[in-house]
Amino acid sequence: MYDGAIYEYRNSFLDYLKLEDMGIFTAYDKQNKSEEKQAELKAFGNFSLEIV
Repeated sequence: MYDGAIYEYRNSFLDYLKLEDMGIFTAYDKQNKSEEKQAELKAFGNFSLEIV
């Protein structure tokens, strides 16, 4: 399911645009729309903003 998106991420964002690899978040089954997964993603976003 994520194969196409991962391919584009690696080839377009990393290889072509030379952006920094910040990783990929995935959610499946019961993780979709879960408050725990949303909190994890928000915490990562806040951490990334603090570094810059």
